[in-house]
Amino acid sequence: MKHTLVGLGILLAAILLTACSRGGYPSSGLPDTLLAESLLERVGASQGVKVLVLDGGGGKDLRSHEVHSQYSVAITSGTAGQLLTSLRAEMERLILASGETLIGGETVVPAGLRDFAFRYANDHHKGFIRIYTAETSTNTFRLIMFCYEHQK
Repeated sequence: MKHTLVGLGILLAAILLTACSRGGYPSSGLPDTLLAESLLERVGASQGVKVLVLDGGGGKDLRSHEVHSQYSVAITSGTAGQLLTSLRAEMERLILASGETLIGGETVVPAGLRDFAFRYANDHHKGFIRIYTAETSTNTFRLIMFCYEHQK
């Protein structure tokens, strides 16, 4: 009887784990990749980027995946516009490298870039990314990032 209860407990745990792992939207992974602190630090390394504060969140449901982040960022050289120009170029490169198609875009003046947005898609889903800055001083600013992906 004891072995039967243990076996039943193990079986129940396996069923629950399997059910939980199947749930949720099958994301491309781009929302998490594009808004990662490590990407910001890598892209901004030449400008001495340091993330002072990070806040954010997101989640998945059966049809979508959303991630939002707010960073307080310090740079030791250059401008926020230069950082955003580099960040945008790297995000576009990562999207294209993952097999997505970029949809839309905007023309920007690199020195004055304060925000950008673009869309991406493939046969299964569409995504949208939006980046804003709010300067608080010459070398410190807020970076607000949002990415939303959903099924077609």
